[in-house]
Amino acid sequence: MRKNISITFLCISALLLSTNISAQKDSSDYSGRPGFYVQFLGPEGFGVHANIFLNNRSSVNFGLGINLDAHIGSNFYFTKRNEHKGAFYLGAQLCSYRIFKFNFTGKERQLAAYFPFGFEFIGKKGLSFQIDIGPNFIQQDWGQYNTLPFFGSLKIGFSPPRKH
Repeated sequence: MRKNISITFLCISALLLSTNISAQKDSSDYSGRPGFYVQFLGPEGFGVHANIFLNNRSSVNFGLGINLDAHIGSNFYFTKRNEHKGAFYLGAQLCSYRIFKFNFTGKERQLAAYFPFGFEFIGKKGLSFQIDIGPNFIQQDWGQYNTLPFFGSLKIGFSPPRKH
């Protein structure tokens, strides 16, 4: 499991380092602009998700679910977000899962690495969605959706609208 976590940190670091930090800022840059979503399925099962753009091709994201499952990660977009309504992305996320019990007394927790491949659409007014699928490297399957070796997610919310 530690090997999977190390691989996740390497992937997230590579995504963050691939951003062009020295690029000249212009008014159509997405830097620092957050998007907020309601997430169905995915690492949190059901929860909230924030996606903060570092520039037009990369973002960091965070999520928290009703079972106190959480993730932190990064996405790399194949096209510039300010030039297209939709874009495919590749991500890496470090996830923390808690065993689900209806009385919330379960204290058992495990870490996982989720590598989603997805598509994001952002409309003119900011209404947006993301859909992704990918492998979930986890130590033990507890019979929960988020502990399966492969799953996906759907996120619906608002993101910074594209500038024309």
